[in-house]
Amino acid sequence: MKPPLKIYLADLTYDTTHVASGFMPLAIGMVASYVIEQFGSDVEIRLFKYPDKLLQALQEQHCDVLACSTYCWNHNLALWACRVAKKNNPKTLTCLGGPDFPELYDQKLQYLEKYDYVDVRVIKEGEIAFANVIARMLDVGNSDIFTETIDGCVFLHPYEKTLIEGKLTRVVRLDSIPSPYVTGLLDEFFDGQLVPIIQTTRGCPFTCNFCTEADSYFNKINNFETQYAVEELHYIGEHISKTPITMLQIADSNYGMYKRDKVISETIKEIQEKYRWPLGIYASTGKNFKNVIDNTEILGDTIDFSMSVQSMDEIVLEEIGRNNLSPDKYKWASETLASKGQPTLAETIVPLPKETLDSYLNGILDLIDWGAKRVISNTLMVINGTIYKDQAYMNKFGYVTKYRLLPGLFGVYGGEQVIDYEEVGVATDSLSFEDYLETRKFTFLVEVLFNSSILLEAELLVKDYDLLYKDFVMLVYQELDHAHNKIQQVFQSLVNESKDELKDDEKSLESFYQSDANYEKLLNGEIGGNLKYNHKALML
Repeated sequence: MKPPLKIYLADLTYDTTHVASGFMPLAIGMVASYVIEQFGSDVEIRLFKYPDKLLQALQEQHCDVLACSTYCWNHNLALWACRVAKKNNPKTLTCLGGPDFPELYDQKLQYLEKYDYVDVRVIKEGEIAFANVIARMLDVGNSDIFTETIDGCVFLHPYEKTLIEGKLTRVVRLDSIPSPYVTGLLDEFFDGQLVPIIQTTRGCPFTCNFCTEADSYFNKINNFETQYAVEELHYIGEHISKTPITMLQIADSNYGMYKRDKVISETIKEIQEKYRWPLGIYASTGKNFKNVIDNTEILGDTIDFSMSVQSMDEIVLEEIGRNNLSPDKYKWASETLASKGQPTLAETIVPLPKETLDSYLNGILDLIDWGAKRVISNTLMVINGTIYKDQAYMNKFGYVTKYRLLPGLFGVYGGEQVIDYEEVGVATDSLSFEDYLETRKFTFLVEVLFNSSILLEAELLVKDYDLLYKDFVMLVYQELDHAHNKIQQVFQSLVNESKDELKDDEKSLESFYQSDANYEKLLNGEIGGNLKYNHKALML
């Protein structure tokens, strides 16, 4: 009788100064539970979140397969793990999954040639595709695994160095994936450091081109049965109550939009009353505001209502394939939620195609006027799986991009320095780099003047005189050159550090942080942090 195939699944997080991605590894948990369901005793699976624990296992034990989930917050960490696995045992099959993989043929080829220690990439959803890899290995071993297609996967032909791509596989019956919580697979991660995640739907009906779920593959919404989520929540509540963790992450793209979400909200409320958890919920709520309000109001201020618009300019929205709701509907939602004591969060992205500094500023001011309680602006991330990785599209709008370290995503593991970073848009043909720096200043000003309610008395005073608070915010922005010198110093520091954190290419960024002096600054927090919140502390 053959020994079971030993599989390591990892969703790694940096933990140098803190646990940077502090969420339970739900994705690999679901992959593991599905593979165990399919192959039973023919496989033996271990899950990993922390790099040093994986490193120790790779050094001390044999493993046949190492598979890692990747996104922008751990892509290079996953590559490091594959290198270590191959160094310790060249016969180990290495597999990566997750959205952080190119869409274009030439880019896929370049990726697999560059990272030749990655044997196979799973595309889109991971459960069926990775099970197909395991089925092939159990059938033929890993010697001839890469001569024929494997559905849901892409890899290099071992001799011809061309791509072999299998057809995509969609998990239609999500309940065919046993819950990794209820089956106990994630028990070890109730460690007091990681926040639980649940997922009740997969897919998104919207087609915003900056998002990896804009692909037609994800346009059809698939659901887990409501009882599946209810059982998970009860299991999590019982176990998490013994830890200091207070939060819950809901991984749905549009939570609250569907009728069954009301049952899930009611279950969360029941668990709150029983376990005093969760005290807060991270979630992205959908655009059908009436449904979302009806289906989440029971949670009160536990959950932020998302009024993300990405841009307020109709020309920009048309270009990115997004349709926002009318201003009247946004205002109605804000007023309704305010009356219920439920917080609202509005988000934008800059620079999007055809956005100008004026359209951006006016959009933020309108969101303040509409009654959003917090307004946040995010710099455009140029991520795999979106059209922003197509150079022809970027050239069309004159995009300039730079690279910057993601806060907290660095460490030395097994004697090797590893960092993860992002490519970001910093200029287009309609918004210059100087304009980009102005958006950073304005976003910071909104954080201080508006988001934090630090100057609530000023808001009330302006309202008493029947004036608009957005006009007060704009007035302060226009008068910054006449502000107290200490205030000007904070804004100048923000601008300077916004410039300094940007590097022209990946090699320049890696070389900068490989310097002993600069790495020491990373460790003690002098560089590499969240500039907005660091400077907010300085302003306070």
